[in-house]
Amino acid sequence: MKIRDVDTGIKKLNPLPKEGDHKVYRVLCPVGHYIGQTHHSHKPGTTEVGPALVGAMATQLHIDRTFFRDMVGCTKGYDEYLAMRGHDACGH
Repeated sequence: MKIRDVDTGIKKLNPLPKEGDHKVYRVLCPVGHYIGQTHHSHKPGTTEVGPALVGAMATQLHIDRTFFRDMVGCTKGYDEYLAMRGHDACGH
C-alpha cells in the first residue's frame, strides 16, 4: 500500500492532524467524542506501508484490516467508520 494512499484514506475520517516526528490523526464523531487515533512515521524516501503497519493502524482505529483496506481503496469513509464504531447516531 502506498503511503500517500493511506494518508488519503485516513483523511476521509476527517481527523484532526498533528504534525511532528509522526503524523498523528485523531478522529472525533460529529459531536466531538474521541473515537480513534492512529499515527505513522517512515524513513524519507519510503513509499510503501507494509502489512504489519497496516494492521497496527487498523487496530489503533479500532477497525479490521479489511475495513482499513476498503477505506484506502475508496469504498469506505467517515459514515461507515462512524457506524462501525457505534457513533452513527451522534447527531450525524
